[in-house]
Amino acid sequence: MIYDFFWHDFCDWYLEMVKPELTMRTTNDERRTTDTVLISALEDSLKLLHPFMPFVTEAIWQNIEGRKGIMAADWPKPDRHFIDKDIETNMEITKDIIINIRNIRSDMNIPYSKKITVNLVPLKGTGEGILIGAVDYIKNLAQLQELNINKDYKKPKACLSAITEDFNIFIPLEAVIDVGLEKARLIKKQDSLKQQIVFTKKRLEDKNFIDNAPEHVVGQEQEKVEKLKEQIDRLGKTIKDL
Repeated sequence: MIYDFFWHDFCDWYLEMVKPELTMRTTNDERRTTDTVLISALEDSLKLLHPFMPFVTEAIWQNIEGRKGIMAADWPKPDRHFIDKDIETNMEITKDIIINIRNIRSDMNIPYSKKITVNLVPLKGTGEGILIGAVDYIKNLAQLQELNINKDYKKPKACLSAITEDFNIFIPLEAVIDVGLEKARLIKKQDSLKQQIVFTKKRLEDKNFIDNAPEHVVGQEQEKVEKLKEQIDRLGKTIKDL
């Protein structure tokens, strides 16, 4: 749990979200708030990780200005005043949108440097309100030129889509890629993944492999098959959209 929070919530998401506030010109109050939250979260994370990673956490702690030994620091205490389930839910929705856009970019081989337009169609009455304050984060982390939220948006031709619990995501591909070439590439990639599944399934059907391989290795191969199936299904949907 500590690892997941520090590596994913803090490093993967929070740090990436606040980078513009740390590098661009913002008001003193905005910068001060960001710095305070950032240092506080880092300090408490280091304290929680210290019993498992004493040398690394101590080294990082010593590099925080004005800090002495981490062993002398107070153990972090939860402040329930800052717990807000609505904010947590909205954050998960925001992350889900970004992840889906990134998956489409990856599947379609769209360079990260190329900014694109994304259209969101709310599936619930409060859809637009959920993203108040999150639009700039989505545009920055998904490398978007425009992010439009419109419940009446109609899907055009040559458009990729994804569905979350709260939004339909549409990415028009006109002037972004060569649709014909990209479709051929995806079909070739899908065929390659199907061959990998055949090979992995044959291995799992081999009695000698099942009897002699460590349990975790067999589990990894079974998990590999499921992940390959997910990729093939996603590519199939993308090819159909094209």
